[in-house]
Amino acid sequence: MKDKNNKTTQLLEKSIKNLRENLNSLSMDKFVGTTIETLMGIERDEYIEEINDPAKDKGNGYYGRAMSSFSKNSLAVNVPRTRTGLFSPVTLELLKINREKVDEIA
Repeated sequence: MKDKNNKTTQLLEKSIKNLRENLNSLSMDKFVGTTIETLMGIERDEYIEEINDPAKDKGNGYYGRAMSSFSKNSLAVNVPRTRTGLFSPVTLELLKINREKVDEIA
């Protein structure tokens, strides 16, 4: 478990460093989209690592998803998927729940 947490931390640190280096060239929507995609990619990597059997499931590309952004534009993100289709990123569910709460307040 400690190695898994360390690996996740390293991936997040690397991704954040990359985002910070490119921050000047990124719009806020692109920054948010890239962050969401990174988190979902880490989730899929951990899901596949937990299975630990390539015969059962493995990564199988991405599918597009549009969502509302901070600027009220449509934000396109690439959602990672697995061959079996059993993987579902928690990140998307959290965004959906939070979006519903924001809509209730507005």
